[in-house]
Amino acid sequence: MGATLVASVFPLMRTKVGIYVRQFGDGGDLKLVWTDGSPASYAIWTTAFAAVFSLYAHTFFGLSSTVVTPVIALIIAVGLSSGTILEISIFKIFDRDLRRTASLTLTVLAVILMTASTVRSASYRNLSLQEWGVFSLQVALPILLMLNSRRAELVGAIAVFCIGFSLLDALANFLAWGHLIELSEYSGRIEDDILRVRYPGISGNTHAAGLVAMVAIFSLTIRLLRASMNLKIPIAALIIIIFASLVLIDARRYTGMSAVGVSILLLPALRHIPAWAYSIALAAWAVYGTMTNVFDPGDDLRARLMISGYHRVLNHQLIGTGPVYVDSSSDQSGYSALEAMGVTESGFLDLAISYGLPAALLLITACLFSLAADRRTVSIFSVLLTVFTAEFAFGNPVSGFLSAILFYSSLIFIQQDESNSNLSAKYGYKSYPTSLSVS
Repeated sequence: MGATLVASVFPLMRTKVGIYVRQFGDGGDLKLVWTDGSPASYAIWTTAFAAVFSLYAHTFFGLSSTVVTPVIALIIAVGLSSGTILEISIFKIFDRDLRRTASLTLTVLAVILMTASTVRSASYRNLSLQEWGVFSLQVALPILLMLNSRRAELVGAIAVFCIGFSLLDALANFLAWGHLIELSEYSGRIEDDILRVRYPGISGNTHAAGLVAMVAIFSLTIRLLRASMNLKIPIAALIIIIFASLVLIDARRYTGMSAVGVSILLLPALRHIPAWAYSIALAAWAVYGTMTNVFDPGDDLRARLMISGYHRVLNHQLIGTGPVYVDSSSDQSGYSALEAMGVTESGFLDLAISYGLPAALLLITACLFSLAADRRTVSIFSVLLTVFTAEFAFGNPVSGFLSAILFYSSLIFIQQDESNSNLSAKYGYKSYPTSLSVS
């Protein structure tokens, strides 16, 4: 009953292509990667790799984000569009759980209002290429995913690549922490009059490395719960390694979100609490901590940016200004510079400013209805949607390729696919019938 792990890559065999980790001793196989060998599947896996690699491309190639991002965007657009065209899904309007039906209806209404705001904005001002890119990410993406039959496979593929990249980040961070190598970029923050160094891994960005680590941790935790005993120890070791790297990254947002998600997955008693309650509680705590400077004593920058964003929403309550592009690669700092760039520290405020308060409220309410739906499994989709819905209060999960794809895929999976118990069991962990559901 050894615990030796041997990775083997299987070529095309009938209709299946897979990468397996084989466990010797009891003959069990734990499939880590799968594709059925079809063009649509390869398009999805290409899209998944591009979405994750988008956070590392500028460092890997040594080029600025303004050069790399359009190329990555084109790859993602072509991959996702071709995968959708090759195998378009049957759009399900009604679900036996009315909360899923309500969620889908609200999402469609939000997309319509967001489109109307963009059309109106384009009628009196010339939208930049970057602003059209924001529109594609926030409005066109959910439409493609609604019609894509492989949205679940897309999230599964992204999770696999996140595991790989998060381990590379961990290796780089541990070596840098031990003063064995120097990373290309560092950042830091003052904590109790002491400078705390942040290790951004090979991406050069703590936000990016934190997001990838969080997705990897969720995926590995689910695999831990489903694995045989001989595989539990190595998988648990990987989770600990990535969590330790996340501490070095010091991406506090994703450390907290990871802790919430892992707690839901590992502790059966917590699965009886409705998922929407976690989202609201996490969002409320984050906003409270921001407005009272609990997280950053003596630094009210985030609170001031949120207040400024709130006042901007009041000036554009109904229809919004149209899509707004914020250059996240800019090295400008300070309240005046960030406020002028349109930084609000809240995805909800960003959506309300861009597309109007009704559209933003509709989308968030759609998320809460999806989280309130009855489910037989705790899956990566429900956990991702739980933490991303909360993040709208203190971050913006639809501002980047990877997080936007994960957010919308999780939301639409719950609306369209989760009630199919066979598909849910394939990607989730079977738990109590009441797990993360409203009784």
